[in-house]
Amino acid sequence: MTIPKRDPDLRLRAFRVAARQIREAGPIAAGARIEFGASNDPEEGFQEHATLLDPDGFRSLATAIRLVTLSKSPGNLPRVCSDLKRRLPSEQHQAVDDIRNRYDRILDKSGTLFQGPVNGKLRQFSARQVLHTWLNARLAHYVPDVQADHDALSAAGAYFPFILQAIVLKLAGCALDLDDLIASALGQPRLARITGGKPETPMML
Repeated sequence: MTIPKRDPDLRLRAFRVAARQIREAGPIAAGARIEFGASNDPEEGFQEHATLLDPDGFRSLATAIRLVTLSKSPGNLPRVCSDLKRRLPSEQHQAVDDIRNRYDRILDKSGTLFQGPVNGKLRQFSARQVLHTWLNARLAHYVPDVQADHDALSAAGAYFPFILQAIVLKLAGCALDLDDLIASALGQPRLARITGGKPETPMML
């Protein structure tokens, strides 16, 4: 009996499936943008102004992004980067490292994005914690332990969904750029280019 060998490109193929879902999600396909601002009117007082993604479209996009951020997912971006470097000549490794570094900066090197009281203690939230909290409180399944964190983030008003969507859009950019490299490595066609506005926000994370 012949035991089939593990497909060495399994993670790369899984990532391409996730990247296609990201590309075909409504906000990315439309080249959607988000904006945030605030004003302090003498009569109306302080007001926030946010242009956000359609809720259903964002949920679809976030579901796809979850496939490349979950540590146990076959499409986990850091692991895929390691597999891809084994597939590429050394002169192309820097392009992979640049995308991996962008991914790390977005999630772990943006500093404290929010802080607020949670169960009587001051809690600080990085981008990774913001994303993790929303995914577990609102998207994947209800996790009671993170509800207090979600309540603290929600107290920030429109700034919370703006930052959350900015994180997801920036991760989408990383995923699509990495998918281009994977497509070349596998000898497959790249995903269609985005013809609308850029799927990002000028907000730096």
